[in-house]
Amino acid sequence: MKKLNVNYMYLEITRRCTLECAHCMRGNRQNIDMSEEILDNALKDVSHIHELDLGGGEPLLVPQVIESIINKIRTYGIKVDKISFTTNGTVLTPRVVELLRKLQEIAPLNVRLSHDKFHLLELYIKKLTERVDKNNELFTEMLGYNPKDKDFVMDDGIISRIGKAKSLTQEDLDAINKWIKPTYYHLSYGSPNTLDVVKMYDWDKDVVQVCGSVVISATGYLTQMDREYELEDKGPIFGLHIKDKSLLDALIQYENEYRSSLGEEKYQDYREEIDSKFKK
Repeated sequence: MKKLNVNYMYLEITRRCTLECAHCMRGNRQNIDMSEEILDNALKDVSHIHELDLGGGEPLLVPQVIESIINKIRTYGIKVDKISFTTNGTVLTPRVVELLRKLQEIAPLNVRLSHDKFHLLELYIKKLTERVDKNNELFTEMLGYNPKDKDFVMDDGIISRIGKAKSLTQEDLDAINKWIKPTYYHLSYGSPNTLDVVKMYDWDKDVVQVCGSVVISATGYLTQMDREYELEDKGPIFGLHIKDKSLLDALIQYENEYRSSLGEEKYQDYREEIDSKFKK
């Protein structure tokens, strides 16, 4: 039975959120969590994950999903080098703290706190600023570093017009820029940078190397980073999903679809290029 060695796996474990930020690239929040079946299909054929990223929505809203991931990692004996997630800091219950400790037992934990202008404004509106400050102190004590110090994409000052940001005007942005300093934000009509999609080699070996990014939506689609929910559900990568099949089976289908789209000659050139690149 083949196993997968995955460089980067992003699991969108929920689309629920405690906030309604005006710039959210995902769009309006949804009452959808990643199911047990999709989680199992994502992980049961995996032997090693270099970085496991748990996303949302607000990932700490679904401790039951996090606990299921922990149990599956242990049950399937998956080696994980690093675990990451981004939080808005509004959720830190005793159960969540317990689960974060368990995640730390599996691998080093990289926590990022969303602290761009739009999150700060939303926290102010919802009167959650004090709660987040206190939670961040607990995070810092538990992790040994301040999650606010972690690099965050919104610090670069570019807001892409996707999701809820489609309705933003430059006037809206100017008002926020005046209120919260120092970074000046401006709107961009281009898409945000996305990580490379899946690349695989060593198909003839017992362990298939999966480079690029394996990004799985809460609804089970293999997709790309930084997409709106409605685009994720259209399955940008050949409409592939793992609702009723394992990730291994989905990647085999992906490879076959890609092979068909390129043609045999171009596909063989592609395989040689990938094999030579990743075996150096």
